[in-house]
Amino acid sequence: MNIILRFVLVPLLLGWAMSAQAADRIGLVKVASGDVKIVRDGVEIAAEKGAELFEDDVIKTGENSAVGMTFSDNSRVSLGPDTSLGLEKYAHAKPGKQDEFDLRLTQGSLTATSGDIAKSRPLAMRVLMPTTVLGVKGTQFAVRVGGA
Repeated sequence: MNIILRFVLVPLLLGWAMSAQAADRIGLVKVASGDVKIVRDGVEIAAEKGAELFEDDVIKTGENSAVGMTFSDNSRVSLGPDTSLGLEKYAHAKPGKQDEFDLRLTQGSLTATSGDIAKSRPLAMRVLMPTTVLGVKGTQFAVRVGGA
């Protein structure tokens, strides 16, 4: 029985622990109004207050909708109506990894206050857009993609 534990259960438990670590929560929805969704692995989830955010999530707001999010480095990001934002890369205080925060804004508007990642390493926080990249050095900014 002891050998079964060592060769079957231990690898299973280690695999589970590693997969849980790979999907660390990076932030939370602090406020949401209207039609706000999180798209995770192709599945839409309602983005309500307290909803967890993970790397590779896409946040989408509908018409007359908005969402405010806080990330583990104390960055705050708000999205306006008809916005789509991908949380592409996020690493903060992880052993062996440099801090980084890449957001992909494909449409709509975003306002943000940068947190510890931008303070620790200038340009480590970036907003990727269809025609440009905004490298964050300051603390507060706003961008809009599409429309007038």
